Amino acid sequence: MHGRVGRTLGFASVLVIALSACGSTVRVGSSAAPPSAYDAAVSGLQNADTVHMVANLTGSNNIKVDIVWDLAHTAEKGDFSSDAKHLSLVVVDRRIYVKGPDYWNATNPNYTAKIGDHYGIVPPGHDDPAAGFGPLAIADGLVGKGASARTGETITINGAQAQALITPGATLYVAVDGKPRVLRIAQTSGDYTGTIDFTDYDAPVTIAAPAGAVDIAALGAT
Repeated sequence: MHGRVGRTLGFASVLVIALSACGSTVRVGSSAAPPSAYDAAVSGLQNADTVHMVANLTGSNNIKVDIVWDLAHTAEKGDFSSDAKHLSLVVVDRRIYVKGPDYWNATNPNYTAKIGDHYGIVPPGHDDPAAGFGPLAIADGLVGKGASARTGETITINGAQAQALITPGATLYVAVDGKPRVLRIAQTSGDYTGTIDFTDYDAPVTIAAPAGAVDIAALGAT
């Protein structure tokens, strides 16, 4: 095998850089925000059973992520692109399934024809391409910054009213009604600019292993 499967397109490293850049904006809000609202919103992201995340970020490359996380069952399903490169990912029952010729060409071109338009099963011991930039990782980067939060504008995000809570580390848009959920992290400066949206908290989801997946280990991969 040519390199570790989970690093072939650099999605993990690029997205970690892009998402961590969302902590670099420093703006002044109109008034101090209650730390409890900030902390509750971050806690809601940490403790969600399920959440849908959509990221659109522009920097040295254009990154798009659309993924559903079933954190209660350690499962995920989504699509990722970095400029013209693309992959689809399913993780369920501790198995990683990846579809996308760019991904497998970078791993071993011989696999691409064998996998075709199916998902390939990544051998045990290799990285989940989404590791390091899920809701828990993002929330961990926000913990402890609520004391400096200041309130900003109120806007509508995906049909819900959201209040900006601005800190030197990140700008969160938090739901006004119901539980104080993080609905958006907005980045306007730094290496990457764009938005990361969170919707469908705790919504029922079913993530199943894709049919017809090709077992890479059976092809002699290590």
